[in-house]
Amino acid sequence: MASTSDIRNGLCINHNSDVYTVVEFLHVKPGKGNAFVRTKLKSLTTGKVVENTFPAGHKIDDVRVERRKFQFLYKDENGYNFMDNETYDQVSLNEAMLDRPDLLKEGSEIEILFHAEKNTPLTAEMPQTIVLEVTYTEPGVRGDTATNVTKPATVETGAEIKVPIFINQGDKETLKIVPNMNFNEIQELIKLINKSNLTEFKLKDKDFEVLIRTDKFQKGGAPLTVPMTAPMQAMSAMPGAIQAVPQAAPAPAKPAEPAATTTEGAKGKNLVEIKSPMVGTFYRSPGPDKPVFIKVGDSVSQGDKVCIIEAMKLFNEIESDVTGTVVKIMVEDASPVEYDQVLFLVEL
Repeated sequence: MASTSDIRNGLCINHNSDVYTVVEFLHVKPGKGNAFVRTKLKSLTTGKVVENTFPAGHKIDDVRVERRKFQFLYKDENGYNFMDNETYDQVSLNEAMLDRPDLLKEGSEIEILFHAEKNTPLTAEMPQTIVLEVTYTEPGVRGDTATNVTKPATVETGAEIKVPIFINQGDKETLKIVPNMNFNEIQELIKLINKSNLTEFKLKDKDFEVLIRTDKFQKGGAPLTVPMTAPMQAMSAMPGAIQAVPQAAPAPAKPAEPAATTTEGAKGKNLVEIKSPMVGTFYRSPGPDKPVFIKVGDSVSQGDKVCIIEAMKLFNEIESDVTGTVVKIMVEDASPVEYDQVLFLVEL
């Protein structure tokens, strides 16, 4: 058994009857209350990423895993068959465990993560790059070397990809393989957008694009476009690479403004409820070692930052749209919040 002090990126643990790997963690020691570790865990069976908070010193059931290099042999009705480079043992993996398996050719090497005690495959990592020959594409135009114009092409494995317009049949193309977005992540994204004030959302990276429109969409409105800059963990039906928004920076859009509702207090005071404009995780400070934005008794003005809400790996600074004195904080730090949930009570 391990404890929270052993938590690190890549650690595999048993959690809620499944095997997860730690993809992010943060040790938090608040000024008041007990320390804890905030984590993001990825299921090695479904690919779903969940958030979980462990109290400091909590015992965790770590799983011993082994990484082994395998060589791709062939595909049959049982799945994709690989051979261990050292023992020559063979293993068959189903398509769901692989990212872009249509790009695998005979002899391609991958890494498979095994449960050391049960000797069962947990997940597979594709090579970062692979060189494939273009077997068919329309001829390029002589002298055209533009790199931002692409055309469809078929490679030796039968996969269809996009290549620069100057690539010809017989050329070899180096492809970068990045895990795709899984179905659960797409569903979570749709739920988040439906609970926000957005009418259109576009996720874009080179040839890959996801466009989501709500029933409030009106033609002519500008969508929120999120540029992609770093690999994102695991919708196999969607071809191409996908990149993730870096956590260090907030969304480029204007900070969200929470809804404020005026109520009559028990002693006749006018109290305003500052509510969450989205679903996410509530943080009182910009970082574990940073002071809180506001506390009870502080005066706030319209436009002052009052907290951060993390949603889909975006850190959104929430601003007050009222002026008054904070009389009560309704949510614990690092707690999940729902759309329209009351965060603060402010006396006018």
